[in-house]
Amino acid sequence: MGKAEFDSFADEYLSLHARNIAASGEAPEFFAEYKIRDIAGDDATRCAARACSISDRA
Repeated sequence: MGKAEFDSFADEYLSLHARNIAASGEAPEFFAEYKIRDIAGDDATRCAARACSISDRA
């Protein structure tokens, strides 16, 4: 898949995603950032429950 083809696919996906979540009143970026915060919080919670090594974060 060439860059132009991938970019077209990505644009189409973003447009579809935006239409699917329109009722929420939020943009796709909101959910992307939410997922990052959620995963980071889960990681911090797991590490707080026990001693973490560098390999635990991989």
